[in-house]
Amino acid sequence: MTTTDELRQLLGPVGIWTRPPSALGLDPGEFAQAVEEAGFGSIWLPSVNTPENLAALEPLLAATSRLVAATGIASVWTWSPRELATEADRLTAAY
Repeated sequence: MTTTDELRQLLGPVGIWTRPPSALGLDPGEFAQAVEEAGFGSIWLPSVNTPENLAALEPLLAATSRLVAATGIASVWTWSPRELATEADRLTAAY
């Protein structure tokens, strides 16, 4: 299991919080690369209320080599714990 200190090291001291780049009219991959190249270790997207919200992480992860993508609160009304865990595990395994 990952310790709190290990998580802090992965996330880095400063991250970027933003709406999904596509919602801002930006290319998600290019945006994520720019964030990573600027030296940030993590990018945070707000709540994960739909499967589409979680899917927005994938282009960010695919375009970068070390960026950590994090989410806000996952709605208990949208997800069953099993569904969310399965999708999170898939993303973790792929990236």
